[in-house]
Amino acid sequence: MGNIYDRQVRALGHKDLFGRDINYKELIEIISRYPASHWLDICAKIEGFLGIKREDILDPQIYLSQNLFPQSTLRRIKKYSPDKLIYFSLGQLNLLRKISIAYGGKEDMTELSIPLVELSKVLLAAQDFHHKYDKFTYKAGDPENFCQFVIRNGYLNINFEPTNLFVRAYHMYILHSQKLTFDSDKIFLDFFSQHMGLTIGQAMAQNFAISNPFFQDTKLLIGQTTIIDPNTFFQLLDVKKSTVDSIVESLVINFSEVKDKILKELTSINFDITPIGYNLDVFRKKPLIRLNNGKILCANLSCLLEKTTQNLIWLPISQIKSLGGTKVSKLINDLTNYRGRLFEEYVKDLCAKLASMNPKMLFDYIPAESTVDHEEVGDSILMQGNS
Repeated sequence: MGNIYDRQVRALGHKDLFGRDINYKELIEIISRYPASHWLDICAKIEGFLGIKREDILDPQIYLSQNLFPQSTLRRIKKYSPDKLIYFSLGQLNLLRKISIAYGGKEDMTELSIPLVELSKVLLAAQDFHHKYDKFTYKAGDPENFCQFVIRNGYLNINFEPTNLFVRAYHMYILHSQKLTFDSDKIFLDFFSQHMGLTIGQAMAQNFAISNPFFQDTKLLIGQTTIIDPNTFFQLLDVKKSTVDSIVESLVINFSEVKDKILKELTSINFDITPIGYNLDVFRKKPLIRLNNGKILCANLSCLLEKTTQNLIWLPISQIKSLGGTKVSKLINDLTNYRGRLFEEYVKDLCAKLASMNPKMLFDYIPAESTVDHEEVGDSILMQGNS
């Protein structure tokens, strides 16, 4: 049977090139030869090149393969197919991160470096697991499973411009919040400054500074590390160190704790049919990992950016000293509800602008009070033609 997803760019695995799978036990055996931090470092570097657009590198897949695969593997790739292929994906990296955290070698092996032959084996083997997942996701006449496949594989090639995320956050949280009161007559910007001790603009600048060390440049792939020492790096910021420390702490999980979580996740899993590389739950709330030596690395850049842009209104919550526990809980709920309302208003504005620019589009918002049961029908509906 041919590739039924012929519109998707197919990821290249070890079996494609060498005719055999690397099984899970063999994969763990290779990973255990080198410290977990080595594998996490290389995954963070690759993720930065896949995720962040660069003008100096037109095709990050080719650039990464030329630097991370041995010549013998590159020759096989060229022989395999001249077409565009994926060698590296975000799902692949998350799978490797989890296995590396669970089974990677001890940190006293840090003098070892990972040979390209073994690195390429591990990367290609992880892609084979994705191929196995996908065999189980599509069944004839089952659009739900097919949609799951498309969503997951859309994650393979996602990229973003981090500064654009902060610009969008600025528009929503600063400009748009001026149109929407926080609680009856309260202006949100004033409320935030009063309780957090800093303005929304300052909080956003702070979050950008915290994310910044993980936006990697071209020279980082070889010879440098993505692992930072918070005791030295964050001292360079022109903001209160105590405030930065509290936000970093809200984003950090200790290596031993995340290892326990992942070991529980991996227990009794059938890796042939379970897409663990796409499950980000373990990284979503705490996207930074503190190693045993106190240094920090980013376990998932998209999760970190989600926290520092979408969730910036409650990241400084630990700064609030004046409120008791129950009042802090209420404040978090109020802020979360406000963020939801703010986002709805923002989406309505965007949809209205789209509709005004294209006469074929129709946008309408149905408020809850206009419905029979006073329930919200949906955040928004955008129609073009009969779609």
